[in-house]
Amino acid sequence: MNISNTTPLLDQIADPAALRALPRGDLRQLADELRQETIDVVSVTGGHLGAGLGVVELTVALHYVFNTPEDKLIWDVGHQAYPHKILTGRRDRMRTLRQGGGLSGFTKRAESEYDPFGAAHSSTSISAGLGFAVAGWSRTPKTIPGVESFSGEAGLISLLSRSEILVCLLPLTAATKGILNAKSLAALPRGAFLINAARGGHVVEDDLLAALESGQIGHATLDVMQEEPLPPTHRFWQHPQVTVTPHVASLTWPPTAAVHIVANIRRCEAGLPMSPVVDPAREY
Repeated sequence: MNISNTTPLLDQIADPAALRALPRGDLRQLADELRQETIDVVSVTGGHLGAGLGVVELTVALHYVFNTPEDKLIWDVGHQAYPHKILTGRRDRMRTLRQGGGLSGFTKRAESEYDPFGAAHSSTSISAGLGFAVAGWSRTPKTIPGVESFSGEAGLISLLSRSEILVCLLPLTAATKGILNAKSLAALPRGAFLINAARGGHVVEDDLLAALESGQIGHATLDVMQEEPLPPTHRFWQHPQVTVTPHVASLTWPPTAAVHIVANIRRCEAGLPMSPVVDPAREY
């Protein structure tokens, strides 16, 4: 374990039971120490930092209030769970993240009794916990805990045919431009709901409007448009089956963004690869 005089409270926490033994007045300091430990870990291993930093106080509060692991704690995004892992007896192995034989970057049932569900990317675990059958589609095959995965052109039709709620989070590339068109929308169950929080270029807007008018699509929530700001005369504004949000599905929060930039500067200075890296050939 990384014991130091900069984290005197965190050094006492071998498991959540030890956390619950602390006076409530110590929790703010513990959260500050947990945040610093999370930053230190990611500066060494790379990985997703913002998701964990955003839930440091929440993680402390949940383990303080609830009797984990008797009370089951399910994380929606696996990368939120770095602080959770530190507090649940895995602090001494955190610097093995993203290494062969090391800790999983996600929650993993085989790893700890404090991980009741194998969470991966956004919405998978909470959706499953609420009874949703969660599936996903990508360019190449994926194995994601709790998610039935599809890939390729045939896989896309298979995914669409079973999706009562379709959430688009794809990168916009030459291959995905216009992917939500008359053909793909027709493959959805009649009355399906569409949520697009990716890029406006994924949607052929005239095809979506036609699908809404016919009842093939029951409702569309659109955070991104082909033209932004959306023109005042655009039909989406007045359509009763369309909800428009102002491109706010994912916001950059300066405190967490700055920490991620600093972590990459440290990696660069140490001769380590930057993380994450965009592949120009794939366009994301």
